Amino acid sequence: MNKLTNFKLLLLGFFLTSFCACNQPRKTEEKNQESHKDSSFIITNIENLDFIDQLNWDFENLYFDSSNKQKFKKLSNTLKIKYLKDFLRNEDGSKIPVDWIANDLQAFIIATRPKISDFHPTIVKVYGTDYAAVILVNINESDNVISGFPIYALENSGPDFSEDTLIITRPKTKCKFLNNCVLMSKLIGTCHPQNREIQTFSVKQINFKTTISKTGEITTVQGDSIQFVKKCELDYFQSY
Repeated sequence: MNKLTNFKLLLLGFFLTSFCACNQPRKTEEKNQESHKDSSFIITNIENLDFIDQLNWDFENLYFDSSNKQKFKKLSNTLKIKYLKDFLRNEDGSKIPVDWIANDLQAFIIATRPKISDFHPTIVKVYGTDYAAVILVNINESDNVISGFPIYALENSGPDFSEDTLIITRPKTKCKFLNNCVLMSKLIGTCHPQNREIQTFSVKQINFKTTISKTGEITTVQGDSIQFVKKCELDYFQSY
């Protein structure tokens, strides 16, 4: 075999080796890296949270409604901690421990808002034993958390205060989105039952406006408050 033939064989071997190397799968940790973009069902361009009460959580999975046809993807421990650890709070304002987030809470990405700068406002619903939360997290294209805040995060174990002559409900938060703003109303019901059949609640509504800047900075301003009376719907105040 002459030198030219040997050279051709070596050149062919080089190209074959290069081709095989280029087509090898990436490292496992890169291939399996998780992201919020992997969620199978997300409501896009959400306008309000009125649908929250119709979600069907079976203590393991979360569905859009009782038909169970549209399923939200449950976040892994890694993503739960990454997205939520800085924003989940107890009612006294203290942070929730990371091990409790990993072991005792379930979280699902349920919705997104239109992109602001290079990040998407992303809505995460959280369930736990006597605990409920909705967190807004701003996540950029690299899956990094820019900022976030709890739309609500509280215990869900009945009224905040209850006795024979007075019932005060835990806050119920109504929320709607407008451009880069989140408009929230916190409602607290107070009732003085005259007998076992509660008839009316005196409701105090406090309004807030949260603005998300192009850099992800979050500013919340308290607005006006109103007081009104409504027919008793205790389930409305206790469901999240």
